[in-house]
Amino acid sequence: MSSHLFQHSAQASTMQQPVQKNMPPPSASLKHDSPSHLIQLQKSIGNRALIQLMKSKRQGIAHNKQPIQRFKDEDEYNTKRRVNAETARSEAFQNDEMQMDHTISQHSLITFSELLGEIQQLPNKTFKAAKQSYATLINEIKMVSNNEEKCTRIQLVNFYKNLVPGFNVTTGNPGSKFDPQIEMADMDDESTIIAREKAVSAKLREIDSYIRKLYHLTPLFPNTKKDEDLAKQMDEVLSKVMNDITTCLKKVREEFSEEPSYDETIWYKSETKNVKRVPAEWLKTGAGKLEDLGSKQHLLGYEKDKTAKSNTQDAQDSFKEVTFTWDYQLTEFDKKIKVNVVISEKCWKHIYARHKLEYFAGDVQAINTFWKDDPHEIITQELLEPEINLLIERSKLQLRVLQEGDKDPINETAHHLFFQGKMEVVEEVQNIAEPVANSQPVNKSRNKKRNQQKKVPKPPIKSIHITLESVAPESPELAYAVEPTLLQNEYHHKRGLQRLFPPKQGSKRVEEK
Repeated sequence: MSSHLFQHSAQASTMQQPVQKNMPPPSASLKHDSPSHLIQLQKSIGNRALIQLMKSKRQGIAHNKQPIQRFKDEDEYNTKRRVNAETARSEAFQNDEMQMDHTISQHSLITFSELLGEIQQLPNKTFKAAKQSYATLINEIKMVSNNEEKCTRIQLVNFYKNLVPGFNVTTGNPGSKFDPQIEMADMDDESTIIAREKAVSAKLREIDSYIRKLYHLTPLFPNTKKDEDLAKQMDEVLSKVMNDITTCLKKVREEFSEEPSYDETIWYKSETKNVKRVPAEWLKTGAGKLEDLGSKQHLLGYEKDKTAKSNTQDAQDSFKEVTFTWDYQLTEFDKKIKVNVVISEKCWKHIYARHKLEYFAGDVQAINTFWKDDPHEIITQELLEPEINLLIERSKLQLRVLQEGDKDPINETAHHLFFQGKMEVVEEVQNIAEPVANSQPVNKSRNKKRNQQKKVPKPPIKSIHITLESVAPESPELAYAVEPTLLQNEYHHKRGLQRLFPPKQGSKRVEEK
């Protein structure tokens, strides 16, 4: 989908962005599109920009509108695929502009090509295994891309099996994050249908992960010049990562013969935007699971009376704040970082009121997913840890040089879970004192006092503190999902036409899935 800057987690040089030239206001003395006016524009914005402007006018593109989104270097074959998709769409989508969506984002692939360029520059003598793996990988990229272009970057961004026809204006656009390929599967029960990630997409997801690992390794390359042991280890690790990418690409090439085509069943409308289905078991009209929609919302204090309160101790116990703690390591060459994840009482209540069918309180959004099982039982550290680690890996935090107070908002899908909240670097005081070396023997008769004087507090450590505001499932094993129109109709039908009011909980949250 749309591409923006690759998220930086380690110190690295940022690519210089082109300066955006603004078209100056026309002079009142010059007739619009006259030769004199065009000469003035040429001097102001340059030949290339002027040519693009004239093309836009011929194509009827208004100045105040964004042009149709096309990824840079789209080749002729992908252009043809997009045109075929435009022909295949139904009347409901006829007015919606189409584009080719990258599964592994375009910017990640461009970054990948730059990382390969850095690996190519490493000394052959020190990085023998890595150089062999590099040569094999470059050859596989040529084979899997099936593109005559010699430039690795163009081969990667036009990688046909990584591109899927989609829409320009959508809800839930993942930006430069991984955008899974989805397929629909019928079930015996006609009132439900499964949206799941394609097998080829799972392989592409592995490649996406390996690219990020290469990205985090490259800032360590300068250190290998002075450390032979590090250089040897780095050679082995780089070789393995590139071999793993080659293996995945080969499987994509050999096991998945067809390129993704336009599939309208994975899309639906929400107001003026198109929404791609997330992985889940989608409920249709008549689904039995919708019978209990909102039936337990009174346990959360959601009633027609705005002052209503939760009236059961069991409900209160379910919403107690929970903290999960573990150690995170960016790569095998990095120190471990302590991670604390907090699900507050407010977050638990939101999870039930927004993402549990029985407790649903009427907040209908473009994407609506619901936990199949009790959230309090299914949301465990085992489920959260790999998902949160992925968010940390993709975050903007400088993970090798943590700075107290650095923050990064969370509003995205990891793999099987969608999160909202915030990530922050904090300093934690260590309570256990650290003994200080003493060259003089300690006389036992001088008891504890002297021993206590020989200890000093340990220095504070920096950790990552994550406060969650929402956790929603996006997996057929974990989630039900309902289209917004059906959900709105079912909710109003079962709970009455009057919208129920939630209890006061402070400021409004941002719109979410």
